[in-house]
Amino acid sequence: MLRAALFLTACSAAALSPRQQPSAPNPSSDEVRPLVWGDLNFLHTTDTHGWLAGHLLENEFSGDWGDFVAFTESMRAIATSNDQDLLLIDTGDRHDGNGLSDATPVNGNLSLPIFCKVDYDVVTVGNHELYTGATALQEYNTVRTHFGDKYIVSNVEVLDNDEWRDLGAKYRLFQTANQNKTILAFGFLFNFEGNDKSYTRVTKVEDEIQKEWFQELLNNLDSVDYIVLAGHIPVRGWPEFRTILNAIRRVNPTIPVHMFGGHSHVRDYVIYDDNAVALQSGRYVETLGWASSNFTSDADADAESGASATFSRSYIDFNRRTMLQHCNCQLKSEKGQSITAEIAKIRSELELDTYLSYVPQTYYMDRAPYPSEDSIYSLLESVLQTLVSPKEVVAKGNTRFVFLNTGAVRFDLFKGPYTKDTTFILSPFRNKWFYIDDVPLEYAEQVLLLLNGYNKVLLQANSRFAGAHYLSDLKNADQSGVSMHAPTFGYVTEDDLDDMGDDTVHRAWLFYDVPNAIQSVTNRRTANTTLVFHNFMQYYILEALFLISESDGSQFEVKAHGGADITELVSDYFNTHNKHNEHHSR
Repeated sequence: MLRAALFLTACSAAALSPRQQPSAPNPSSDEVRPLVWGDLNFLHTTDTHGWLAGHLLENEFSGDWGDFVAFTESMRAIATSNDQDLLLIDTGDRHDGNGLSDATPVNGNLSLPIFCKVDYDVVTVGNHELYTGATALQEYNTVRTHFGDKYIVSNVEVLDNDEWRDLGAKYRLFQTANQNKTILAFGFLFNFEGNDKSYTRVTKVEDEIQKEWFQELLNNLDSVDYIVLAGHIPVRGWPEFRTILNAIRRVNPTIPVHMFGGHSHVRDYVIYDDNAVALQSGRYVETLGWASSNFTSDADADAESGASATFSRSYIDFNRRTMLQHCNCQLKSEKGQSITAEIAKIRSELELDTYLSYVPQTYYMDRAPYPSEDSIYSLLESVLQTLVSPKEVVAKGNTRFVFLNTGAVRFDLFKGPYTKDTTFILSPFRNKWFYIDDVPLEYAEQVLLLLNGYNKVLLQANSRFAGAHYLSDLKNADQSGVSMHAPTFGYVTEDDLDDMGDDTVHRAWLFYDVPNAIQSVTNRRTANTTLVFHNFMQYYILEALFLISESDGSQFEVKAHGGADITELVSDYFNTHNKHNEHHSR
């Protein structure tokens, strides 16, 4: 049975001011559920994507990396005082999504050293570290060098000085500081094929675990108390974790295995068997995952199930107020304060607050139905009309279809200043426009239907999250007696345990399905059309045309179109259409 939960009193609002970024809003006063501590505890981050400054326009996620460092120091002190252990885990994707990471010539040059200031016990790689050779080598030379054997990458190699080397340690075997438990840790990437193959090699999980090094470890588990399986892999619905667990279970049916996942940007917790669970901790420094385990002696093990450990989990909203309540402290940390100041300094040097335009209302990706006036995709249908075509395209006078994959958009667009930072948050990928001329109208009008028939492949473009896994109804979000006011809206997560894992009591956000792609079409109709699209979509556009035309597609010639990228188009659109811009000058 787990030890009694540590219930901590709320800290005063005045205590919120010393850190977090100066422009970040303070969080709400919603009730915060206490964490459950065990013999072995974990704090988990994943898919941070450069959001180390926190969310400057969202109060529930307004903590920054300095706050997190201070929190980990305080929580480790609590663990030590109670003769418990606390391990810190990160499961990858540290690039692409925020100006702090993306506004430098090489993505991550300034953000990665800040990321490395957390004293992690296990760090592994994500697919966003492998899209280019530059970021892969940066990962090898910066993150691996800093964390040493704590940087664990079990199935990826990198080309270094003309020699293929393991990107990180294959595994780590270590003792916990207080309980003296022997931990065996792995770090796997899903079966990723979009890497820069000139610089990196990804071995499929099912092939890697057949290798001698892994099999030898499986045959020597007698001295291991607990397996930590970190992976940039969704915990639900993807085969890789199950493949690894099955290999472990063939040699040891009961050893506790805790998996930590990522990639699909959701809060989730999956129970694989009586002794194996998996936690996934959201995205973008919105969520700090918490997990705990208690060890059960052989004499106390469940005779029927063979359970040798018990488990718990929480999803912490990433802000100072929740951290203060969970550690019952002031988060006073010179290191944390220094990191907060460093982030602010870098943001200033990168001029991330440079004003470009003004967003008159908030537009949502999947928290508003599409189409609707609050949908970012409905907005973009209007924005795409403003893309300027080259003279030779205009001269033909064809009906123009402009396509955009919804995966090109990374985040909601909040009311307020549209800044340099916003451009990276909205869409960090500077895709190029291409076009195909003289496509028959009857073909063009079928393309979107086929694009939206693909199995969400375009929604996941550039590793965009695959969809939300959150509870949509409100039945448990506003319970009588738990608060003096109606909770604010936020995450209410339904997982394999229950819908009480979110530490902060919220009314549930509603999430809506979105299409794979959208289109913007000129009003006039001509017999022939021009199709315009991002380079990422070229394969799918051509595939659709091949199917529609029932031909080899040789008549469809792809040409460079040029023009402003989507972030520039949005800024220009608001500058042209926003009547309030004159009131929001620099």
